[in-house]
Amino acid sequence: MTTIFHDECKCAVCGHTHTYTVMGSTNSFGYADLDFRPAGMQRRTMHYWLQECPECGYVSRSVEDEPAIPREFLELEIYRTCEGIHFESNLAARFYKHYMICLETEKVSDAFHSLLHAAWECDDCGDAENAVLCREKALPFTGRLAELDARNAEAIQVIRMDILRRSRHFEELKAEFENKTFEEEAFEKARVYQLELAARKDEGCYNFGDVLDD
Repeated sequence: MTTIFHDECKCAVCGHTHTYTVMGSTNSFGYADLDFRPAGMQRRTMHYWLQECPECGYVSRSVEDEPAIPREFLELEIYRTCEGIHFESNLAARFYKHYMICLETEKVSDAFHSLLHAAWECDDCGDAENAVLCREKALPFTGRLAELDARNAEAIQVIRMDILRRSRHFEELKAEFENKTFEEEAFEKARVYQLELAARKDEGCYNFGDVLDD
């Protein structure tokens, strides 16, 4: 069950107060996608993951969070227009703006995940080319994240495989992962499955149920 409530939040950048919908709790039942997008109710809560101030455009998990960027950054044309990218979804644009803020403030993991979340929303609204664009922008982050988070390095590489395939880099996926193995059984099965999909040039969305039940 997902619980939501409404809360008045004061923007830490411009000081304006607005009412936002906030998620209290949720759950996820079923298999995650091969890029770890959650299943079940949690999958449908993306609208509550970030807040965007309607006055100044600041995007954060909570607009009350003290920003590490100056207000002038939010007034830049490249920020307000998402670097000139026309997203079909305002939510995708919100995730992309959060990526830009995280990139500016060198929050590598948050920047990566915001791009991935933007791609998910593009998937949902049929914005296929921007889904590919966001995934391609996310790719360079995976190597650095694997270095920074050795405990989750295999999981990051699993996500990298899915990003490569879904952004149509089929030959790169094959070259990089054909002779690699993973210790985690589910991840190793995902590797083999991804290579099979890449061989068919299949860029569709699949989950770990497809892998484990195959």
